Amino acid sequence: MPKPSTQTTRKANAGAFRKGSDPRRHSFTRDECVAGFWAALESITIRYNDDRARTFGKFLRREGRFSR
Repeated sequence: MPKPSTQTTRKANAGAFRKGSDPRRHSFTRDECVAGFWAALESITIRYNDDRARTFGKFLRREGRFSR
């Protein structure tokens, strides 16, 4: 016979997310966001072989950021 389930609510730990500013939280700079965008497009073109990937690959090659 299975045990009856008991649900306990866990208390938030000291590192739980709270609204507001936090010096430990990283804010991405514009340059980091741009680099992430180009990295994502390159990743898509490498992983997938469909129309979208070919379109992204053409765009990346036109911008001079991808040589595949």
